Amino acid sequence: MTNLDRGHYEQDELWGAQNVALPDHQLQRMAAIDELLPADATAVLDIGAGDGRVLQHLLRERPDLTTAVAVERSRSALGHAVGTTRVQGSIDAVPVADRSVDTVLCCEVLEHLPDPVYRDALVELARIADRYVVVTVPNREVRRRADVTCTQCGCRYNRERHLRSFTPERVADLLPGFELDDVRECGPRQPLYPRMVRTGLERVGLLPVLGSPTCPQCGAEYRPRPSTAVRPEAAETRSAPTEATGGSATSRYRTLRRLAPKQRHPYWLCVRYSRTSLSR
Repeated sequence: MTNLDRGHYEQDELWGAQNVALPDHQLQRMAAIDELLPADATAVLDIGAGDGRVLQHLLRERPDLTTAVAVERSRSALGHAVGTTRVQGSIDAVPVADRSVDTVLCCEVLEHLPDPVYRDALVELARIADRYVVVTVPNREVRRRADVTCTQCGCRYNRERHLRSFTPERVADLLPGFELDDVRECGPRQPLYPRMVRTGLERVGLLPVLGSPTCPQCGAEYRPRPSTAVRPEAAETRSAPTEATGGSATSRYRTLRRLAPKQRHPYWLCVRYSRTSLSR
């Protein structure tokens, strides 16, 4: 991880009160986590807790929780994780004892991790949890749809900072010593636009620029490229479309289908694992 990337997560404006008003799809994910949290869970540790909003939600919904530990590498984020025990540390080397809590949470973290941090993180989740692990990740994500090229240095990167994708099938055997207990797809079915259409809509302000679009290599902010619309004089030289040049009703229909947004799967994949009897 570069120093620029580390610095990104230390930005105080990413965390805290200014981000408390959660959109509906985030509330759906919170509700799924609440439902997946076992009834006998009393001590919960959230790895990659950010500003602690998931733990704070659970503490409000589950007054029976006696322990809530927020583990986060960003000192700025931890400063907002009030009402929790705060531990600064990286997901691949968490400074807590083996099987120290009954339940470990890991929400919207695994998709950001490079190898070998990812492999070590899975070992850490299994090491710390005594009985359960709850994980949430984006569902069936096609990452290339969010790939952009930095106009300053040419670096190709994912503007959501996602490095891997997950499906319900892929998460089945994720954790050593744990078995899949429950898996749910939840959240909105957001439309997926072809790259050309999305870029155009972002350019004119009809779609927001999602993610954290700053280049991890040079720090330049991502902005949609200026419009490349055909000049009027060039358009005048083009002949009117005919069936021979692809202007038939069939070809127009195919073009519209390519440009039309597609309906995606529910956005979130929420999973619970339980420790197998052999590893207890």
